[in-house]
Amino acid sequence: MKIAVDVMGSDKGIEQIIEGALLGAKQEDVGLILVGDKKKINSTLKGHLPPEVTVEGSNKTIPMGEKISLGLLRGKETSVSVALKLVKEKKVDAVVSAGNTAAFIGLAVKQLGILPGIDRPAIAILVPVPDGASILLDVGATVDATAHNLLQYAAMGNVCSQVFLRKKNPTIGLLNIGEEKTKGNNLTREAYHLLSSSFTNFKGNIEGQEIFSGEIDVIVTDGFVGNVVLKACEGITDLIRKMVKNSFSFYPLGRLKAILNRNLLQTLKKKVDYAEYGGGILLGANGICIISHGRSPASAIASAIKLGKEAASFDTIQRLAKAIKKLEEK
Repeated sequence: MKIAVDVMGSDKGIEQIIEGALLGAKQEDVGLILVGDKKKINSTLKGHLPPEVTVEGSNKTIPMGEKISLGLLRGKETSVSVALKLVKEKKVDAVVSAGNTAAFIGLAVKQLGILPGIDRPAIAILVPVPDGASILLDVGATVDATAHNLLQYAAMGNVCSQVFLRKKNPTIGLLNIGEEKTKGNNLTREAYHLLSSSFTNFKGNIEGQEIFSGEIDVIVTDGFVGNVVLKACEGITDLIRKMVKNSFSFYPLGRLKAILNRNLLQTLKKKVDYAEYGGGILLGANGICIISHGRSPASAIASAIKLGKEAASFDTIQRLAKAIKKLEEK
């Protein structure tokens, strides 16, 4: 198995991306193609290129703040375009990028195409729960979703839960402002009807505080709400870290307590840190695309390599296509 990594465009810089890619490739025993500026890559590697790693040159990068345009989508020389081409040509099994998310999605849809029957793509992420993780989608691929989009997200999320969480019959919930089926706006009320009539494992509406309960395996929402939830969670995670760290300095022997509780704090940090999950998977595109956070450290990129390997190993694309076909036949 081989995975392509777009090493350009990250907020953390090329060094962190390459370090994480090499770490992930070693841990997961996969081949690697690093895509980007050859001079910068070779300089970072200092001439030590592992035998299972190759470099694909591309001197053009899409900046984080770059707006999506037809000209940008037509470009074939940017690092993310070159990486996606490797997927299309089946030279790699998955692609990982921590660059411009909107550009990555747009180019993935244009170059790889959409799976038959899929209306709009979705980004699915793993969110921590007490005994593992749940799937949350969409977190930003499609802002203006329809009820039918949410129905397809549920089908794709169901597959993801089976693949990544090993759930045989995952529970599905619709994120809403109340549990009653009459709650919410037109979108959620219509989606509730579609989900309840299509999935026997649909458990109804869930509210925001239930996202991390672990009782629901697949949490479905539109990209606007999902992205707000994602960014809010990132902020809360940072706040908790700072509050826990600062709390030790308010009490006598605080430093000693911090040392004694270091393992506990490290375990907590690992549990809630997005770096442990690597990023999101773009669902709907005809290829495995892992979208990592722009601030991803090396550990997050290593986790993204693992996520890409798992998606490829369990034939996720074929399973998604089969699930959508079955859904549309109902």
